[in-house]
Amino acid sequence: MGTVLILGNGADLDLGLNTSFTSFRCSKYWKQYIEDKDSKDAELTSFLNTKTSGDWCDLESCLVSYGQQLKVKLDEEVELDKKSYIALCKQLHSFLDEAQSANIKDESILLDILRRIKESRKGMIMYTFNYTDLSRIIQRKGIGIEQSPTYIHGSLNSEDELILGIGEDDINSKYFFLHKTARPNYFPTNIVWDLMRANDVIIFGHSLNEIDAPYFKDFFESRSQYNSNRRDDRITIFTKNEESKMKIQHSMKKWGINIMALTSISRLNFICTDEYAEGNAYAIKAYDTFVNCLKGRKVENDRNI
Repeated sequence: MGTVLILGNGADLDLGLNTSFTSFRCSKYWKQYIEDKDSKDAELTSFLNTKTSGDWCDLESCLVSYGQQLKVKLDEEVELDKKSYIALCKQLHSFLDEAQSANIKDESILLDILRRIKESRKGMIMYTFNYTDLSRIIQRKGIGIEQSPTYIHGSLNSEDELILGIGEDDINSKYFFLHKTARPNYFPTNIVWDLMRANDVIIFGHSLNEIDAPYFKDFFESRSQYNSNRRDDRITIFTKNEESKMKIQHSMKKWGINIMALTSISRLNFICTDEYAEGNAYAIKAYDTFVNCLKGRKVENDRNI
């Protein structure tokens, strides 16, 4: 199998779409959520307004923490929290819909990667953890990639509600509505299977946090073990900077992944997009190696890049 491309929120940001959780948290839409008549009196609303910060995974972690509370809840309180959750999804949809109308950056690294993949004529499967309409963006920029992304959590180009919630964590049964699988439009994807079969895996702008371990842990475990049939396979992770790179490595360590073995056996390579944009020689060389490998060119000592 050819290339699997996985996109996280950093892909949106690279395109020039201001869809970070921090931006949502500071927007009028968050204020409207806090003041919504159906949610302002809910304990969940107050909890999220007080506890959340940082990345999208922080919001999900807070939903997990709230759902695991041992406090006995009346049915009326649970119903208020459910209305709060629905209001949150509604405001998030409005925020993202506005954000995706921004002008797309011509110097986007992701767009360059998509063009390179098209030129390579390699088969590609694309998964996105974002909600923004990537197909429309690609069409607007005239790239002409035929493959439409598979949306892990739903998308804005669907009339169905966004899939926002928690994964496999155990929570109070009254709060099962917080599970992603409880959403009526939830459907499983082949992401785990496709990762396992792929020869070339590209991960762009995904934090690979602990919450997403079910999608990635088995893949990284398998690729850190020697397999003579996979000696030419590659993994390339595009991340913002050295700080975000270390966070990803920290997550891998917590999953029990041997990063040294993974780097050696599967040619794991990190490319920091900030450093590449600033003209860092190492980042440029790493990107050139990545491009040459996409073209199928033999790269001397590429395991050491």
